[in-house]
Amino acid sequence: MVERLRLLLPVTTPMGEGTVKTMFLCRGLRWAVFVVSLLFVGLGALQAEDTVKLTTEDLTGRSFRFSWRDRNNGGVNGILVLDKDKRISGINSPNETSWEIDGQGRLLIKHADGRVSTTFETCEVRKGAYFFEGPFHLRDGIVHRLEETGDRPDAPLPELSLGLPDELLISSQLIFCLDEGVDRDVILPSGRTFSIRLLSVNEQRDTVVGLIRRAEVRITLNNKRHDLICAPYVMPAVIGDVRIQADTTSGFTTLPGRVQFSVWDAADPIVDVSKFCFPLPDYRPLSHGMQCTNEPVHLGRKDGDPSGASFYHAYGIDFAGFEGGENVVSCVDGRVVRVLPDAILVDIMDETGLIWEYHHLNSVAPGLAVGDMVKKGDVIGVLGRSGPSGNFSHLHVGAFLTPDHMHQGQYTQRLNWYPWMIEAWRAGHPNSPLAVSGAHHQVRVGESFVLDGSTSMPGNRPIVRTQWELSDGTIVDTVKTTQSLSEPGVYVAALRVWDSAGREDVDFHKIKVFSKGVPEPWLPVIFMTSTPTGAVYTGEPVRFRLWLHGAEQTPMRLDFGDGQVVDEYASFTVVEHTFRDPGLHVVTATAEVNGVKTTSKQKVIVRPVAEHNTGDMRKGDTSREAASRDRVTRDRFAQERQRQEARNVQASRP
Repeated sequence: MVERLRLLLPVTTPMGEGTVKTMFLCRGLRWAVFVVSLLFVGLGALQAEDTVKLTTEDLTGRSFRFSWRDRNNGGVNGILVLDKDKRISGINSPNETSWEIDGQGRLLIKHADGRVSTTFETCEVRKGAYFFEGPFHLRDGIVHRLEETGDRPDAPLPELSLGLPDELLISSQLIFCLDEGVDRDVILPSGRTFSIRLLSVNEQRDTVVGLIRRAEVRITLNNKRHDLICAPYVMPAVIGDVRIQADTTSGFTTLPGRVQFSVWDAADPIVDVSKFCFPLPDYRPLSHGMQCTNEPVHLGRKDGDPSGASFYHAYGIDFAGFEGGENVVSCVDGRVVRVLPDAILVDIMDETGLIWEYHHLNSVAPGLAVGDMVKKGDVIGVLGRSGPSGNFSHLHVGAFLTPDHMHQGQYTQRLNWYPWMIEAWRAGHPNSPLAVSGAHHQVRVGESFVLDGSTSMPGNRPIVRTQWELSDGTIVDTVKTTQSLSEPGVYVAALRVWDSAGREDVDFHKIKVFSKGVPEPWLPVIFMTSTPTGAVYTGEPVRFRLWLHGAEQTPMRLDFGDGQVVDEYASFTVVEHTFRDPGLHVVTATAEVNGVKTTSKQKVIVRPVAEHNTGDMRKGDTSREAASRDRVTRDRFAQERQRQEARNVQASRP
């Protein structure tokens, strides 16, 4: 009716014989306006009926289907319940821990640190059920949605109790928790026995966002005192006949005790590498950024900053990498139990019932379907940036204890995958030393911090030299050193190690420095990727792709370390570079955003082309044929993904 009135209003007729027509037209117009007015009044009344004036009492105890979306993807987080004590249950995330109604009558969801993480600006009643939608403030571009449902989340599923030997046949690892002052007699699967007592725990937090960065755990083992470090990128310690690790503390995650320990007989491997493999066959760990157990998130835009997402990565392990550039293989033999081509993820159940998830893929292996049986090392997809990836390309590997845990989205947060992954990679690269600089630092101007390279690992020869190159270029020939910085920014220190055979490795340590007083809301971080990382030879091109989180329009300077420089590199551009000399090359990216400088570095280990022709497996190099096969597979997956995207675009056209 409104559209018809729009057409009638311009109508005019000359005075005279058309006057009667005009009068009838005007009367008709007045009646039409009257009818439309009644219509709008009615709609207003209906809208008034649905106008929601929220109170705490209205929402207490209600359950909602909690989902998210961005420009390209979306997903369901689970069933969220607004409890009467203004806590949130059903969702295991620090981003959603409490709720309240603000002065404008809006529903607010809060982070564990008290910040508002989501403001639900839209509130409707649909058939008597509440519907909310609003922006997630801790990651740009994400919208959260709550749809009221009669469903309630199932009772929290039991976590690990554990008797791992009967459940995980690929490791003799035994897991248990202890409170301070409590003793335990332990019988290992091998029959070896020992006693352990937890004496004390000292957790150290940063001064910027207040998250734990490491914990010092003091124990007695068979009545002898020992100190363990609980922190990211730490391998188990061998004490006499026992291999032991302080996996995590109740400060990092919810535990049935103060500290969780993993123990093995020292004669047993950490994991049976005949049944478990590294998930990226043509990749070197720590060649890119990682996120592992106990580490505050830091790879995504604003992650870990005062205005960004701030929580521990306690639900698996992340390997950053070149989007579409790295094959992903199954770590274990098993059966495919879920494939989500849009998310994009693959879930595989092993023979013990544990479900391994491979997430944020660029593409899934063509034809891979639920029910398929896969073998350890079978290619299942390609590393990508899909789903809730935080806008950084990476492979996430996590695990669910049962199908019920999988359907509820409850990753186990009590298995530390880092030792398994490193053990599996080293099995294929027994000669390679591995420099490990530890988790990134987050400090304030003038605040001292310790750089510690003691968790580095030798290959088949001992490490004989360790060196730190500080962000100002100072060289320090020591395993540990202390530094402080005088200006806000993102800095990099380089840790180099050499073994007795002269083999060298380097790892880069990111340091985010905030102002002394009120810290910056966020710092610009360069996310840097390249491919290949595992098998690079002289004369072969290496592809690089990087972007500047939060300032994507700002150009960067990209220095390949061999005299070649790109002065105006634009985020997301793919560039190729060929290294003519063998050795360890360091590629450096720098930028400046609003007066704040930021740096990122990446290593490229280049082998002589002669090794390419022979495929020297003693050095852990992928053979020429295997590397070529991997790249062909990736190209095939990429072509299939492009065809699928083209089909999706075609299907969306009217």
